[in-house]
Amino acid sequence: MFKNFKKYSKGKKIRTIVILVLILGIAGTIGYEVFKPDPLPEYELVTAEKGSISQTFTATGTVESGNPSVYNILDGVEVLEVKVKVGDKVKRGDELASFDTSALSSRLNELRNEYNQALSRYNKASSSSNEASSNLKDTNSEISKLEKKISALEKDIEKTREKEKEQLNLPESVEDIKYEGKTYTPEQIEAITQQILENAGTQEQVDQMIAALNSAESNASSNQLSPEELADKLKDTSAGKSLELVQLQTQLTSLKTQKTYFEMQSGDTVAKAFKAVADIKQKEYEQLAETVEALDKGWVAENNGIVTKVNITQGEVFSSAKQQSASNADFSEILNMIGGGGNVDLTSIISQLTSASSNETVGIQIDNYDSFIASFNVGKYDLLSLKVGQKAKVVSLDSEYDGVVDYVSATASESTGLDISSITSSLTGGTNSSNTALAKVKILKPDEKVIIGFDVDISVTLGEIDDVIILPVEALRFENGDKYVFVYNEETKTVEKRTVQLGSSEDTKYEIASGIKEGEKIIKNPLSALKDGDKIAVVKG
Repeated sequence: MFKNFKKYSKGKKIRTIVILVLILGIAGTIGYEVFKPDPLPEYELVTAEKGSISQTFTATGTVESGNPSVYNILDGVEVLEVKVKVGDKVKRGDELASFDTSALSSRLNELRNEYNQALSRYNKASSSSNEASSNLKDTNSEISKLEKKISALEKDIEKTREKEKEQLNLPESVEDIKYEGKTYTPEQIEAITQQILENAGTQEQVDQMIAALNSAESNASSNQLSPEELADKLKDTSAGKSLELVQLQTQLTSLKTQKTYFEMQSGDTVAKAFKAVADIKQKEYEQLAETVEALDKGWVAENNGIVTKVNITQGEVFSSAKQQSASNADFSEILNMIGGGGNVDLTSIISQLTSASSNETVGIQIDNYDSFIASFNVGKYDLLSLKVGQKAKVVSLDSEYDGVVDYVSATASESTGLDISSITSSLTGGTNSSNTALAKVKILKPDEKVIIGFDVDISVTLGEIDDVIILPVEALRFENGDKYVFVYNEETKTVEKRTVQLGSSEDTKYEIASGIKEGEKIIKNPLSALKDGDKIAVVKG
């Protein structure tokens, strides 16, 4: 019995131990679950490495027809047949419409006559101008010679006058002149006086002449001299030379009047006006003749495209609301106004002619598939990077097309739009500007998915940069205009938040201009909860 009791006690002890072990295990598990540390966040790493990156410019553009085919019709043309309507797709060589242009023959003759009139008036004005130019040259030469002669005579008169004052003791005024007892009779002096005054002489010159006569030494027969002989005798006196000076000055005035006339005649303003009118009429005639010829042949599609305008109706004589060309009477008035002298307002004349010179109207327009373009705006920081001829890609309705930069404007205009290029500029440190310049990309081999008026995505390849540090876009964080990354420290297992400056971009990667070094480990896809100094666990991607 005692032996059985010992056996029972030993079994009970074993069960107790097992129960205690189980209790301790459960307690330990519960304690671990309660007090164990939170797991570290797991992130993939990317290495900052050097490589090459293509520089691209991206924008959103609008599809346009770069060079639509326009078929013009004229008033008075009868539309015989119209074979297309708006929205039709046409191929090169397809017939569009046919016409009867017999009503335009009189207008062609009228324009030809107007051109001949203007050309004739131009030739006449040009000839007159050449003749006047020759006369003007001679007149200028005569004026120059006469001015030199007058200048020399004026100096000679001054010297003679001083000499006479010394030799003759001339009176200071006409009141001091006494006629009694002098050699010359009052009648002779009166005749000389009249001759001087008739030749535009002054009263002062008359007084000097009388004083010279009364003070001169005369022989007994001097009172028998005629007025002409007296004037000749006194030609070497200051009064005689003054009379000659008056005559020369009168000639100079006459020559200058002639000069003004010849200058007006030799000016090419009138000839230019007639030439401008002749050119306008020639161009108008040639354009009309060309349009009539095209209408006579009938319209045929020049390129593949889509019909966007049809302004003609089969069986009707076309008539527009545009003003007809000036009549023959109005045209004659214009020619007479030019040739009538006075100031010629060439700008006004040309405006009158051009505003009434054409009554062409678009009859049919086809937007060509061969010349579709995508136009877009460019900011000032990107404008200098774009060049005509650069390769481009255009995406429309998930289809990609090759393209080429076809146009870059040299001037800017006000813009309120925001495109991809302006967003990229802000990310890379650029400054947005409300002024933009227009640029165009020609779309090569477009199809029905390229629709006029719809938006397309554009990317232009600007060039390639080598040996720069590159990171994928997933490694970057953007916040309040700042760009930063998290750099991993392998020793401390922690991350450092670091601001970076971006350079060029290409699709999913950026050039890092500053902020990190080659070989540093960067966190990929950092969550917003990640902070500077946090520990992380690294996982392989």
